[in-house]
Amino acid sequence: MKAIIIDAPRRIRVGDWADPRVGPSEALVSTRSTGVCAGDLYIYQGKNPYAVYPGVAGHEIAGVVTEAGAEVQGPHYRRTPAWRIRRAGGRAG
Repeated sequence: MKAIIIDAPRRIRVGDWADPRVGPSEALVSTRSTGVCAGDLYIYQGKNPYAVYPGVAGHEIAGVVTEAGAEVQGPHYRRTPAWRIRRAGGRAG
């Protein structure tokens, strides 16, 4: 997939990022729009001591659910979720 990748402080590019694999309790969202917030700016500037490089910028997204794990319940395909993903732990918040 294409992504905005922050390789290190003040090093940013558009590049290829490995497609995520869906776990049993997870859903894959095909991103249609993303917001880049102040948190992304702090990571780019090297001001976030918890940043892990390289990383993908833009954790405020809107898109369409294209795949869901076996444990995901309820209608989800072709739904349009929007949320902020917490970077710590990688879970949706």
